Amino acid sequence: MVRVLPDGKDNRHSKGPWAFAAVEQKMAYQKALRTEAASNPNVRRTGGMIISVIIIFALAAFLYALSWNSVSAGFLSDDAVYLLMADGFSPFRAAEPELIHYVMRQSLFPPFYPLLLAAFGAGSASLLLAHLITTTALVLALLVYSSWTYSETKDRLAAVWLVMIFALSPGTLLQDLEILSEFPYLLFSFLALWLAARNPITARGYGLIALSVGLAALTRTAGFSLILALGMWLFRHRTAGRVKWLALAVAPSLIWILYKTFVIGSQGGYGQLWLWLWEQLKNNKLTEFVPFFFENQSEGLWRGLLLNLNIDPSPLAKTVLGITLLAALPTWIRRLRSWRLDAWYLLVGGAMILLYPFPSFSTRLVLPLVPIVLLYSYLGVLSIASGWGAIRWKPLLAYGFLAALSLTLLPSLGFIAHRFNEPIDPELAAWKHTRYWFRLESMEKITADLTFRQNLIHAAREVRQWVPESDCVFGVHTGIAMLYSRRIFLQPPPPTDGAYNLSAQAPPQACHYFFLMSTAGQIGNYQVDAFYPNDRLPADRVEIVHAWEDAHNAPTAILLRLKPPA
Repeated sequence: MVRVLPDGKDNRHSKGPWAFAAVEQKMAYQKALRTEAASNPNVRRTGGMIISVIIIFALAAFLYALSWNSVSAGFLSDDAVYLLMADGFSPFRAAEPELIHYVMRQSLFPPFYPLLLAAFGAGSASLLLAHLITTTALVLALLVYSSWTYSETKDRLAAVWLVMIFALSPGTLLQDLEILSEFPYLLFSFLALWLAARNPITARGYGLIALSVGLAALTRTAGFSLILALGMWLFRHRTAGRVKWLALAVAPSLIWILYKTFVIGSQGGYGQLWLWLWEQLKNNKLTEFVPFFFENQSEGLWRGLLLNLNIDPSPLAKTVLGITLLAALPTWIRRLRSWRLDAWYLLVGGAMILLYPFPSFSTRLVLPLVPIVLLYSYLGVLSIASGWGAIRWKPLLAYGFLAALSLTLLPSLGFIAHRFNEPIDPELAAWKHTRYWFRLESMEKITADLTFRQNLIHAAREVRQWVPESDCVFGVHTGIAMLYSRRIFLQPPPPTDGAYNLSAQAPPQACHYFFLMSTAGQIGNYQVDAFYPNDRLPADRVEIVHAWEDAHNAPTAILLRLKPPA
């Protein structure tokens, strides 16, 4: 507005009192606009959401860059089986029928993750695409987790901070370098927990919760714990249509089990695992075995949680983890008493991990539960800190707790950044995007190990030159060997007492080849040495087909063929 002064001039170039009054009026008007915007919840919510999305997309760019890998896969066995299953499901690839049928029959894993890979054309021939799909699932899971934590905390900064802590933890970063089902599973489990936290929940909402739980169970067997928790939650709250919603959650897994059993003729399952546990219970005194078992499992669970926060756990990391668990406990108990789905899922899922008799896998197994523990611990500290102090009405102590959690990640992030910038032979450059590059060993050992792994992949790829598709091969590391050789592999018998009977192996068909690798391994509960079972094979019954050597003429792998009986 232009004011006209008494002398007929406007106030735009005046230095008098009229000009100062106009400036003050303008400043007051701008302040009123800012105050109105700040007090408008829609404006605040939109602005906070935009900032959250920007931060998560920045995290996504980092995750995609780190996991950009098109070379290695198969050294965990699980990822090799997922890729082979994806080949079998894929409409874009004519896979080897005998190999794929064998993998489908023997696989322990639910089908959704390989189906997802196959739907987008990913598989053993397109490893980069498989990594990108897996990372995309992680990014979507982070977005859902952000929405869930915001609905629980009503604090956008805290929600984004929790997302960043989980996304940048070494457990998440290193897991994202593998082709595994954890992150699609996280996406569906977070979706179920977020929808279950909304109030009120409509019939459509219950349907989406049940469908999310069903897809989670169809992605990882651990999803069975989510089904159990859902059933308890539905029936405790006497939800209308609870039988229908539980049936919807169970249906996908039930259909897959029936299909595997009666159509594929599956032989894969976790029965042997629980049978081993039952045998241990029968063959040992309960008073001795049970305390030893749970002590061993508890140590594995504690170490698994630590390694998700720090590659090389420090005293600070152990202290912060202890505080985190203590802070989470009151929130967990309170939510158990109010029958919240997430609390009972944490209870059932944690119990299943505690009973799983392979504590070395705890780091991977507890990963889907870590974000829940992080949220609980923040809510626990928040309830303690309420009214103690504030920064713009935000809890000072709770933010300090998040800062302490963030500090525990810094040594691992620094190590990852330093190791990623280390020079490497151009032939091995792609291995910078694998977990093998980020191990706590010297660069000499890392480089030698990666060279060995690359040579082993090369050897496995050449196996198909000598082994017919209708035959099979004995080998300790079956996953990687099948992935690259495209031939059926079976593990040889374990190193138990007694003669090695070559004529009674590999039902229903006898394998005529042995692929001996220069690395140790495991068969059942038995550790075996490199080149197993070479020391148990009679020299007059086998012949060398081909031997692979490294640059120092040391053997990498040997392919043997069984001689026909004289």
